[in-house]
This record gives sequence, structure tokens and C-alpha cells, in this order.
Amino acid sequence: VFPLVLGLSALTIILVAEIVRVAVGRVAALVAAALFACHPVTLTYGSFLVSDTLALPLALYALLCITHYLSTRRFFPIAVAAILGGACFFVKSYTAVFGLLAIFAYLSVLLLRGEGTWGRLVLLIAILLLPIAVGHLLHWILYGDPLFYKNYYDQYASRVYGNSGLTLSTLIGSDGLRVLLERADYITQLFEK
Repeated sequence: VFPLVLGLSALTIILVAEIVRVAVGRVAALVAAALFACHPVTLTYGSFLVSDTLALPLALYALLCITHYLSTRRFFPIAVAAILGGACFFVKSYTAVFGLLAIFAYLSVLLLRGEGTWGRLVLLIAILLLPIAVGHLLHWILYGDPLFYKNYYDQYASRVYGNSGLTLSTLIGSDGLRVLLERADYITQLFEK
């Protein structure tokens, strides 16, 4: 598992650098990559596999595709951003905002510059919703019930963490950070097995 985590962390640092390079320049990209790589949260989550480890590179790649679309006005990068945003929804639901950002970027160019078509906007929304619909359908076929994220993730966490009492609802609560820090050794041990 550690090589996967290390690879995803390295990919995330590279994506941060590339996004900043496109937006600002090379020196700023190096500084941003160094700051991101040395940030305590990056260092903490870089040692074990959590959903954020996969969600962040997906979301950053979607953002990179959006910036590429804004500079080239080609449809393919924005379609990739939308499908990644939809896929992000299943990894970490709050990262689906990058799919909505793709829709907003296309709509902004359509309304402000008159470039693009309304038909492509509808197609882009369908592309964003496709992975979400397929995921719900697969979950319904495999498990016999629709996917409700809070319950699903809590059930998954209780299966993974056993009787530790650690669920995502606990982590989201007001003392979530304290609970996470108290259980960090326990979580690390689980992923080292």
C-alpha cells in the first residue's frame, strides 16, 4: 500500500506544480510544490491510505483540465474535467465541486464570450452525471439498495475499523480532529497489515 500512497502523493505534488506553472510561472510552481510537499497535512496523510489520497489528485487533474480548456477552448479537456468531477463524487463527495466548476467554466465562456453551444453544455452536464449514475446503478445491482453516502461511508468505516468506534460521522464532529489524532497510530497500523 505504501508505494501506492507514495505515488499518489508525488502525483499530487506534480499536479500542484503544473497548475501553478500554467497560472503564474515556473518559480511560483517550484515554491508551491515545495510548500505543498512540506505542509503538515500532506506529511500526515502521506503515510497511510485514505480516500483523500485518491480524491486530491483526481480533483487537481480536473482543475488542470479546466485551466487547459480556458486557454485552448477545446471541448475534450472540459469533458475530462467533468467526468473526473463525477468520479470524485464517489471517492470524496465534496470534491465533486470540481465537476461543477467545469460546468461553470464552460457556461461562463458560453455566456461571456459566446463561444460554445448550449447542446455541448447539456452534454457536459450529462458527462458529469454519468459516473454518478453508473456508480449508483452498480451499487444497487451489487448490494440491492441505493447509495446513501453518509450511511455507506459510516458502514464502511465501521467494517474497516471494527469496534474502534471511529466512523466518518465521528471525524466530522466538533472533536473530530482530536479523535483522528488519538487514533492515528491505530489507523496507520491497520494499513500496514
